[in-house]
Amino acid sequence: MGGMGGGPGQAEPPPARVSVLAVMSLVCSVLCCIPGLGGIGTVLGVAALVRIGQSQGRLAGRGLAISGIIIGLLVSTLWIAGALGAQAMWRMAAGPVDNLVRAIEKQDYATARGFLQQSLQAAATDEQFAKFRDGMAADAGSVKGVTTNLLKLWGQYTELAQSPAFAQAMQSTQQRGTGQAAVQGVIPMPVEFSNGLRAVVLEFSQSTSGGTPANPFAGSVTNLIFIKLDGSELRLLPHTVPGSAPTPAPPATPAAPAAEANPPTPPPAGGGN
Repeated sequence: MGGMGGGPGQAEPPPARVSVLAVMSLVCSVLCCIPGLGGIGTVLGVAALVRIGQSQGRLAGRGLAISGIIIGLLVSTLWIAGALGAQAMWRMAAGPVDNLVRAIEKQDYATARGFLQQSLQAAATDEQFAKFRDGMAADAGSVKGVTTNLLKLWGQYTELAQSPAFAQAMQSTQQRGTGQAAVQGVIPMPVEFSNGLRAVVLEFSQSTSGGTPANPFAGSVTNLIFIKLDGSELRLLPHTVPGSAPTPAPPATPAAPAAEANPPTPPPAGGGN
């Protein structure tokens, strides 16, 4: 009968050890700077609770697991909200630029001209748009569009950044702009063509005051720049101080009248008597 009860010879149960899953759950959830770890932390926290419940007291760390689940859910919610917001903002930019390059390709120059500042719209002639269109088609082929997928956009910007020709062209464009006080900046937009990826650069100035809810670039662009495969630039308008109309050429100076070969001899002084 000595075997029943808690006799002095009965072995004590080992102390409960902390669940490794619970610790990993909290660590992953706290590292919120890395996308996706919040979700991993939440899954690990749930798995830790299940293992702790089945361990019959051999595992501890229920509080760590619950903390990992709560923090993981909060972090995941913030990342999802941020991604959805970034996606919506990019769609607002990508849609108008897609419409712009397609309008130029279809020779709808009135629509494309609406992107320029009011003071530059009259300066952008159909001939200049046609030259810009022909240059794009000769280098890149037909327009396929501007992506609205953020992951694909990241890959496209990475591809452009790895191109020495594109990097040199952007450096040249930015250096030319920074020499003018009116320049605010340029935005390179990746555009897919049938011959591959290219960049269409939108140039802006400090005096930009256009934009609508449907098209944030309406009436605000000072120039369009197409970066060719070899890194050379194709500009819609001649390079001018942004926000001002291109300076007209000065009128030709009329030629001075030719000097007479035999000028008349003045009469002698003192009269003819």
